Amino acid sequence: MICIFDSILKRHISEFYGAKTAELLKGIDKDCAEVLKSSFKEFYEVTLEYIDKWYRPEKHPADVAWILLRNRKVKYEGVKKMAKQIDPRVEMADELFDEVSGLSGILQNIPDETFNDGPETKWMTLLSENDSLPLIYKLVSIVFSIPVSNAFVERVFSLVRRKGIFSDLLTFHLCVVSKTLSFCLQITCIQVC
Repeated sequence: MICIFDSILKRHISEFYGAKTAELLKGIDKDCAEVLKSSFKEFYEVTLEYIDKWYRPEKHPADVAWILLRNRKVKYEGVKKMAKQIDPRVEMADELFDEVSGLSGILQNIPDETFNDGPETKWMTLLSENDSLPLIYKLVSIVFSIPVSNAFVERVFSLVRRKGIFSDLLTFHLCVVSKTLSFCLQITCIQVC
Protein backbone atom coordinates (compact mmCIF):
# COMPACT_ATOMS: atom_id res chain seq x y z
CA MET A 1 0.00 0.00 0.00
CA ILE A 2 3.00 2.28 0.52
CA CYS A 3 3.73 2.09 -3.22
CA ILE A 4 0.29 3.42 -4.21
CA PHE A 5 0.53 6.09 -1.51
CA ASP A 6 3.84 7.32 -2.94
CA SER A 7 2.49 7.23 -6.48
CA ILE A 8 -0.58 9.30 -5.59
CA LEU A 9 1.54 11.68 -3.52
CA LYS A 10 3.87 12.29 -6.51
CA ARG A 11 0.87 13.02 -8.74
CA HIS A 12 -0.54 15.38 -6.10
CA ILE A 13 2.72 17.29 -5.67
CA SER A 14 3.22 17.53 -9.43
CA GLU A 15 -0.44 18.48 -9.96
CA PHE A 16 -0.74 15.69 -12.54
CA TYR A 17 -4.36 14.69 -13.15
CA GLY A 18 -3.86 12.60 -16.25
CA ALA A 19 -2.84 13.40 -19.82
CA LYS A 20 -6.39 13.46 -21.19
CA THR A 21 -7.57 15.65 -18.31
CA ALA A 22 -4.71 18.09 -18.92
CA GLU A 23 -5.78 18.44 -22.57
CA LEU A 24 -9.43 18.96 -21.62
CA LEU A 25 -8.49 21.57 -19.01
CA LYS A 26 -6.61 23.57 -21.67
CA GLY A 27 -9.77 23.88 -23.72
CA ILE A 28 -12.03 25.38 -21.06
CA ASP A 29 -12.49 28.66 -19.26
CA LYS A 30 -9.55 29.43 -16.92
CA ASP A 31 -11.77 29.96 -13.84
CA CYS A 32 -13.60 26.71 -14.43
CA ALA A 33 -10.29 24.88 -14.94
CA GLU A 34 -9.08 26.21 -11.58
CA VAL A 35 -12.26 25.00 -9.87
CA LEU A 36 -11.75 21.54 -11.36
CA LYS A 37 -8.05 21.48 -10.41
CA SER A 38 -8.99 22.43 -6.86
CA SER A 39 -11.46 19.54 -6.82
CA PHE A 40 -8.78 17.14 -8.11
CA LYS A 41 -6.35 18.33 -5.43
CA GLU A 42 -8.96 17.77 -2.75
CA PHE A 43 -9.59 14.26 -4.11
CA TYR A 44 -5.87 13.46 -3.89
CA GLU A 45 -5.72 14.81 -0.33
CA VAL A 46 -8.72 12.78 0.82
CA THR A 47 -7.33 9.65 -0.84
CA LEU A 48 -3.90 10.11 0.74
CA GLU A 49 -5.46 10.73 4.14
CA TYR A 50 -7.57 7.58 3.81
CA ILE A 51 -4.60 5.42 2.82
CA ASP A 52 -2.47 6.91 5.57
CA LYS A 53 -5.14 6.30 8.19
CA TRP A 54 -6.23 2.78 7.29
CA TYR A 55 -3.35 1.08 5.49
CA ARG A 56 -0.32 1.97 7.58
CA PRO A 57 0.40 -1.01 9.85
CA GLU A 58 2.20 1.16 12.37
CA LYS A 59 -1.05 3.06 12.88
CA HIS A 60 -3.21 -0.01 13.46
CA PRO A 61 -4.46 -0.59 16.98
CA ALA A 62 -1.69 -1.85 19.25
CA ASP A 63 -1.91 -4.63 21.76
CA VAL A 64 -5.14 -6.29 20.66
CA ALA A 65 -4.30 -9.51 22.52
CA TRP A 66 -6.32 -8.48 25.58
CA ILE A 67 -9.48 -8.17 23.52
CA LEU A 68 -9.25 -11.85 22.56
CA LEU A 69 -9.61 -12.79 26.26
CA ARG A 70 -7.20 -15.72 26.04
CA ASN A 71 -6.53 -15.54 29.76
CA ARG A 72 -8.42 -14.27 32.78
CA LYS A 73 -6.18 -11.28 33.45
CA VAL A 74 -6.45 -8.02 31.47
CA LYS A 75 -3.69 -5.46 31.91
CA TYR A 76 -4.61 -1.80 32.16
CA GLU A 77 -1.56 -0.75 30.11
CA GLY A 78 -2.71 -2.80 27.09
CA VAL A 79 -6.24 -1.42 27.23
CA LYS A 80 -4.96 2.14 27.68
CA LYS A 81 -2.58 1.76 24.71
CA MET A 82 -5.42 0.65 22.44
CA ALA A 83 -7.74 3.35 23.78
CA LYS A 84 -5.12 6.00 22.95
CA GLN A 85 -5.25 4.95 19.29
CA ILE A 86 -8.98 4.33 18.99
CA ASP A 87 -10.52 6.99 21.22
CA PRO A 88 -8.19 9.23 23.25
CA ARG A 89 -11.11 10.40 25.41
CA VAL A 90 -11.47 6.86 26.73
CA GLU A 91 -7.73 6.67 27.42
CA MET A 92 -7.90 9.84 29.55
CA ALA A 93 -10.90 8.68 31.62
CA ASP A 94 -10.00 7.64 35.17
CA GLU A 95 -12.91 5.20 35.08
CA LEU A 96 -11.03 3.07 32.54
CA PHE A 97 -8.69 1.81 35.28
CA ASP A 98 -11.66 0.88 37.45
CA GLU A 99 -13.36 -0.91 34.57
CA VAL A 100 -10.23 -2.91 33.69
CA SER A 101 -9.84 -3.91 37.35
CA GLY A 102 -13.51 -4.90 37.46
CA LEU A 103 -13.19 -6.83 34.21
CA SER A 104 -10.31 -8.87 35.60
CA GLY A 105 -12.48 -9.75 38.60
CA ILE A 106 -15.42 -10.70 36.39
CA LEU A 107 -13.18 -12.90 34.22
CA GLN A 108 -12.11 -14.86 37.30
CA ASN A 109 -15.76 -15.82 37.94
CA ILE A 110 -16.61 -17.02 34.43
CA PRO A 111 -17.20 -20.80 34.27
CA ASP A 112 -14.57 -22.73 32.31
CA GLU A 113 -17.05 -23.93 29.67
CA THR A 114 -17.96 -20.31 28.85
CA PHE A 115 -14.35 -19.16 28.98
CA ASN A 116 -13.40 -21.73 26.34
CA ASP A 117 -15.77 -20.09 23.81
CA GLY A 118 -14.53 -17.66 21.17
CA PRO A 119 -13.85 -14.02 22.05
CA GLU A 120 -17.08 -12.77 20.46
CA THR A 121 -19.17 -15.12 22.62
CA LYS A 122 -17.22 -14.24 25.76
CA TRP A 123 -17.68 -10.50 25.16
CA MET A 124 -21.36 -10.95 24.34
CA THR A 125 -21.86 -12.83 27.60
CA LEU A 126 -19.76 -10.39 29.64
CA LEU A 127 -21.32 -7.23 28.29
CA SER A 128 -24.91 -8.46 28.25
CA GLU A 129 -24.72 -9.50 31.90
CA ASN A 130 -22.78 -6.46 33.08
CA ASP A 131 -23.47 -2.79 32.37
CA SER A 132 -20.62 -1.44 34.52
CA LEU A 133 -18.11 -1.46 31.64
CA PRO A 134 -19.22 1.34 29.27
CA LEU A 135 -15.71 2.39 28.22
CA ILE A 136 -14.56 -1.16 27.59
CA TYR A 137 -17.83 -1.80 25.77
CA LYS A 138 -17.04 1.15 23.50
CA LEU A 139 -13.54 -0.12 22.69
CA VAL A 140 -14.70 -3.69 22.10
CA SER A 141 -17.55 -2.48 19.87
CA ILE A 142 -15.18 -0.41 17.74
CA VAL A 143 -12.61 -3.20 17.35
CA PHE A 144 -15.20 -5.87 16.51
CA SER A 145 -16.88 -3.58 13.97
CA ILE A 146 -13.69 -3.28 11.88
CA PRO A 147 -14.06 -5.58 8.86
CA VAL A 148 -11.52 -8.38 8.75
CA SER A 149 -11.09 -8.00 5.01
CA ASN A 150 -12.49 -6.15 2.06
CA ALA A 151 -12.87 -9.31 -0.04
CA PHE A 152 -16.64 -8.91 -0.40
CA VAL A 153 -16.31 -5.37 -1.74
CA GLU A 154 -13.51 -6.42 -4.08
CA ARG A 155 -15.68 -9.27 -5.34
CA VAL A 156 -18.51 -6.87 -6.15
CA PHE A 157 -16.13 -4.62 -8.11
CA SER A 158 -14.79 -7.65 -10.00
CA LEU A 159 -18.30 -8.73 -10.96
CA VAL A 160 -19.28 -5.22 -11.99
CA ARG A 161 -16.14 -4.78 -14.06
CA ARG A 162 -16.59 -8.19 -15.71
CA LYS A 163 -20.16 -7.42 -16.77
CA GLY A 164 -19.19 -4.00 -18.15
CA ILE A 165 -21.38 -2.21 -15.64
CA PHE A 166 -18.42 -0.20 -14.35
CA SER A 167 -17.70 1.41 -17.70
CA ASP A 168 -21.41 2.18 -18.15
CA LEU A 169 -21.52 3.81 -14.71
CA LEU A 170 -18.35 5.75 -15.45
CA THR A 171 -19.83 6.99 -18.72
CA PHE A 172 -23.03 7.93 -16.92
CA HIS A 173 -21.10 9.87 -14.26
CA LEU A 174 -19.01 11.64 -16.89
CA CYS A 175 -22.22 12.71 -18.60
CA VAL A 176 -23.70 13.95 -15.33
CA VAL A 177 -20.53 15.91 -14.56
CA SER A 178 -20.48 17.26 -18.09
CA LYS A 179 -24.09 18.45 -17.87
CA THR A 180 -23.54 19.91 -14.41
CA LEU A 181 -20.51 21.89 -15.52
CA SER A 182 -21.74 22.71 -19.01
CA PHE A 183 -22.12 26.37 -18.11
CA CYS A 184 -18.32 26.75 -18.08
CA LEU A 185 -17.12 23.73 -20.09
CA GLN A 186 -19.00 24.59 -23.28
CA ILE A 187 -18.99 20.93 -24.37
CA THR A 188 -21.79 18.42 -24.67
CA CYS A 189 -22.23 15.02 -23.15
CA ILE A 190 -21.62 13.40 -26.55
CA GLN A 191 -18.16 15.01 -26.73
CA VAL A 192 -17.22 13.60 -23.31
CA CYS A 193 -18.84 10.21 -23.77
